[in-house]
Amino acid sequence: MNKPKYIEAKYESFLTWDLDELGINYNDIEDYQINHTSLVVEFKDGTTKEYDNWGSEVDYKHGYIGVNAFDKDWEKVSDE
Repeated sequence: MNKPKYIEAKYESFLTWDLDELGINYNDIEDYQINHTSLVVEFKDGTTKEYDNWGSEVDYKHGYIGVNAFDKDWEKVSDE
């Protein structure tokens, strides 16, 4: 087994969009999708709007998932 060179922690992260703060009535939404850090909303009137969300932070206290270890070539050596 190769020895680890890199250790990587994995955290769960969430992005949230408050529809009230955005002035969106859910009944006006035809469809929506997430594109990276943006909520893309298609409204029933045919318009589409994109709402970016860069303000969320990773929860380093409670969002821990596990850890990976990689060798010098970024080949996985172990994981939790």
